[in-house]
Amino acid sequence: MEVLNDVVGKNLKIYQDDKYFKFSLESVLLPNFVDIHLRDKKILDLCSGNCPIPLLLSLKTSAQIYAVELQKEIYELGLKSIKYNKKENQIILIHDDVLNLKNKFKADNFDVITVNPPYFKVLEKSLVNSNDIKQ
Repeated sequence: MEVLNDVVGKNLKIYQDDKYFKFSLESVLLPNFVDIHLRDKKILDLCSGNCPIPLLLSLKTSAQIYAVELQKEIYELGLKSIKYNKKENQIILIHDDVLNLKNKFKADNFDVITVNPPYFKVLEKSLVNSNDIKQ
């Protein structure tokens, strides 16, 4: 079920769905460890999910933020979150595989790059979620 939730301690709201990954504490903490300077004009966030990190970074800077999400359903939640928070002029969400970015941007194009990938090594004994989006 899709819901609109508060981002912890911030004046932001984010769309989430119980069927998919939801942002967690590390997504709220990570932006606090990112050093952004006034000269920084372009930020890239990889594996952006429904955009908690780009939204939180937008509170720290006026830089243009590019966010990349592969999963269509999560990408669509991110678009809704960006629009709800009126960040369309600052955050550009791209629906693509991060491996394709080399075809979209020149090298040394970004001042800051962040990533909080939900990747886990799958072993023979690993329990794999039956929901493809949560795998």
